Amino acid sequence: MTYFLAFFFFIDDYLSALSVGNTMRPITDKFGVSREKLAMVLSFVCVPLTIIIPVSTWTIFYGTNLMDVETVAANNTSAISAFMNTIPFNFSAIISLILGLLVIFKIFPDLAGIKLAEKLAESNNAKFHSDDKNTLYPNRNLDEEDIEENLSGKKGNILYFIIPIFLLIFFTVFAYPTEWNSDYVITDNIDALRGIATTVVLTYLGYLIFGVMKFNDLSDNFVKGLETITFVLVVLGFTYLLKDVQGALGFDSFVEAKLNGISWLNNATLPAVVFLVVSGICWATGSNWGIYAILVPSTALLSQSLGAHFWLTQGALASGTVWGAAACFFSDNRVLTAQSCKVDMMQHGTSQFPYQLIILAVSTVLYFIAGFVL
Repeated sequence: MTYFLAFFFFIDDYLSALSVGNTMRPITDKFGVSREKLAMVLSFVCVPLTIIIPVSTWTIFYGTNLMDVETVAANNTSAISAFMNTIPFNFSAIISLILGLLVIFKIFPDLAGIKLAEKLAESNNAKFHSDDKNTLYPNRNLDEEDIEENLSGKKGNILYFIIPIFLLIFFTVFAYPTEWNSDYVITDNIDALRGIATTVVLTYLGYLIFGVMKFNDLSDNFVKGLETITFVLVVLGFTYLLKDVQGALGFDSFVEAKLNGISWLNNATLPAVVFLVVSGICWATGSNWGIYAILVPSTALLSQSLGAHFWLTQGALASGTVWGAAACFFSDNRVLTAQSCKVDMMQHGTSQFPYQLIILAVSTVLYFIAGFVL
């Protein structure tokens, strides 16, 4: 349920991590699934999905940066259409989704950190169902509201979920075209901010009008949402500060010079080298969007000068940022995932890291093979 529910929130990885984590946490607690595994499943899906679905905040941002490259802009009508060329080459994202599928169906075994967390959760779940509700997650600061959610068995309506998602997609992709004519392209009209703002207003009004929630409940949840996101905003603020510091120190020029200085760098090895370098930088710094924006022009020039496959190299660049965002212990998405699953951030990072190393190794091999073949 967790894995496939995340597919409904393909518009944005933040939205996916917060919505799916908070929705599924009481359910997975009830069935004795560890919160570490819940968070790990989200890490398999949230970021990778947004980079291989044409309509998302990641593809809009990445495509916009690609359009700054003169040769790309000359051959593409929009940022989305430009970025779609890289989607087949986002190997780490595709492998992450496949590995996640293998893990949830137990085809791929639980590794050490997750295995230990699962044993603890199963043990505590047995105590939970013996009416000792405080032992479900001992010493984990389990909120009373979580216990209430587990025990109350509240009934909902699937339409309360489906309609807001439909509105989000509609107002992001289809609404307010500047003009309808034969040359109109849907991807030219995509606006994620417009979609989110319109959907939030309509959902609040709809919940009030149809009596889904009382005004006091909506207000309380609004405040709780702000409390949840405040810590994340602080972390994000320092992440963007780090990006600006990197730019001021000439980090982009440094990386470009180091790439050019690799003696065995050629058209075949460039994609794999770009993927490994970018993965390492994003994992170490927690910055993925910023690193991508810095390196798009450099990698474009390198691929053209070396005669490498342009879209494979750009796919490797995007793929490296995806892996870094998923594997970094303190990246924005890891913070949000840990927050929504109510699990220690470092515990989440370390327990899912072995799986990320597998994704890194397989992706690197594929980029080497693709570099020589293409």
